Amino acid sequence: MEAFITPARIANSIMLDTRFTGYHLIVEGKKDSRVYGRFFDKEALRIKEAFGWCKVVEVVDILHERGVSKKLAIIDADFSRILGENRSTDCILVTDDHDIEMSILKSPALEVVVEQFAGSEAADLFCKDKHTDLRSLLFNARNVSMTLRHLPFEFSVALFSSSPAWVD
Repeated sequence: MEAFITPARIANSIMLDTRFTGYHLIVEGKKDSRVYGRFFDKEALRIKEAFGWCKVVEVVDILHERGVSKKLAIIDADFSRILGENRSTDCILVTDDHDIEMSILKSPALEVVVEQFAGSEAADLFCKDKHTDLRSLLFNARNVSMTLRHLPFEFSVALFSSSPAWVD
């Protein structure tokens, strides 16, 4: 379903919301919407999901062309820093880390999230068995996950940047 929702459709829905006079925050997906929704006043800002950073950028461009000034977007850095890309503009903010989860993991917000969803006692009990703290455990698991997510990209770069012996 999300694949059929175009940036133009998202921009149109923002523009049709004429009774709302606040800012529109465009984010990549549902997870981002839930996380960022906790930090903003719903009377002053409404969040729209665009289903991917490319669509976020397109929605912002469309709104800019149509003269909408009360817009802001947040996208994940993903691998943009590794690739030397700069996706940031005057109204598009890029996360400090790969994604919002990594930002939470590296900040005091982790304790708030754990307390809200699991309870600190459950987390302490879980970590006691592993002989480590929760942040270290999650960070190590995240590093493995990030490495595995990046491998296909690295493999394709290596594959196409030099001619393998079997091609000759």
